[in-house]
Amino acid sequence: MSASTTYYFKVYPYSGSRVYDTQANNQGNTATSSCSTSSTTESQICYSISSTLRTITSNNYPNYTPSKPGPDPGASVNTYSMPIAPAQAGSITSVYNNGPAYIFGVALNGVKIDPIANEYFINTNTSEANRSWNQEATFAGNGLGVKDGAHFQSLNGVNVYHYHGEPTQLVSGITGTSHSTIVGFAADGFPIYYKYAYTSDNDLTIKELKSSYQLRSGARGGDGVSAPNGNYDGTYTQDYEYVNGLGDLDECNGRFGKTPEYPNGTYYYVITGDWPFIPRCFRGTPDNSFKLGGGM
Repeated sequence: MSASTTYYFKVYPYSGSRVYDTQANNQGNTATSSCSTSSTTESQICYSISSTLRTITSNNYPNYTPSKPGPDPGASVNTYSMPIAPAQAGSITSVYNNGPAYIFGVALNGVKIDPIANEYFINTNTSEANRSWNQEATFAGNGLGVKDGAHFQSLNGVNVYHYHGEPTQLVSGITGTSHSTIVGFAADGFPIYYKYAYTSDNDLTIKELKSSYQLRSGARGGDGVSAPNGNYDGTYTQDYEYVNGLGDLDECNGRFGKTPEYPNGTYYYVITGDWPFIPRCFRGTPDNSFKLGGGM
């Protein structure tokens, strides 16, 4: 592996109970001859690379004890692929398309990063879901049980853990004294960092990056029957608006810049401490292994 490509593969040490890293460790290119994700009681994750793809298989089991009271987490094996040399596309792709369309990414501990809740405004007369108004999982008033940016979802009888917001337990070791390490990869292959990064390419002091979203002002204008009324308060994704230049990041909560792993610069996404926390769109082309369908 040449010095110019090492940064595409480098992943910092992972603290789970079992790790098979076939990309690269801090000493160089290493590989393992076997890999398992069969455990139902401990975190397991496998990495592999081809000439074009990074593949991550995990049992989606967190490498810590979740602070959220409730059921014990269950294991659910998933495999995700993404380009090792991603490129920005001509247009952005939303994670939402009349319903959850894509998982945004996967954290280095193998847990899926999935910001969209499959919950909507419900017509008070017909009980039909108005998919133009998607409930925000992180808004406490929605009662979706998110704590420390994560919660459980029952899928086929398994309590699957996933991230909806700022994953405070995952990033507890990233304090802002230095640039964030990579905390995951997005479905289009670009790296994901936590909120602490260089001020600019020419100023390597550390700052907390802010999103460029804000709550809309005023009222929603619905009738309260077929669409929500009341003031914009964060109940719904649509309560927020993007304001170019308001913060440090673009519409997809990302920017181009230097990082420790990419000293020549890369486009990267940021998990922020303010809404949307987890990005809601892709600058590159998301791999279909992350696709949920949308509107299902």
